[in-house]
Amino acid sequence: MVNKSLLISSLSLIFAFPSTVIAQEYPSILECETNAVATRDFAEPKFNKNNLWTGPIPGDSGDPFGIVTLENKTKHISFVRKRIFAGLNTEKPMVKTIREIFDDEGGDVSSESHGQVLNRSRDSAEIVLVWGHNQKWWLAIIDLSLKKVAIGHVFRGVTSIGGQLQTLDCH
Repeated sequence: MVNKSLLISSLSLIFAFPSTVIAQEYPSILECETNAVATRDFAEPKFNKNNLWTGPIPGDSGDPFGIVTLENKTKHISFVRKRIFAGLNTEKPMVKTIREIFDDEGGDVSSESHGQVLNRSRDSAEIVLVWGHNQKWWLAIIDLSLKKVAIGHVFRGVTSIGGQLQTLDCH
């Protein structure tokens, strides 16, 4: 015969425990601002009309990457100022990129793409975008609890090959 008090105690623990655990709600939309970008672009000199080499001069023994932060971003032609990740709870989230242009006209340019979720856990998501006939790959690792993003971008084109790492703070 089953002991009724033992059964009642066991059932009360089963039903009481989940109610004491507070689940954190993670955002489905994050607005993120760039805090740093490291780039290495090996552009062919004959196509280098806008000084596309963003690392040090070849042969220089200095740092192998061009580092852009909010303080020194004016040295570059454009700067990804902001990324907005929407639909993080879906399989194909939208990524809006807002790029600040540093030329005679200035201003911002934005574009939207849809990524594919590679992996998702309780508090993170990994999103990939591929475009340009598989010549450009972009991977974002999003920490939903810390609200931080790291993006790796590698590319190969007719005139250059390179890579970029971008870090962002989100809210």
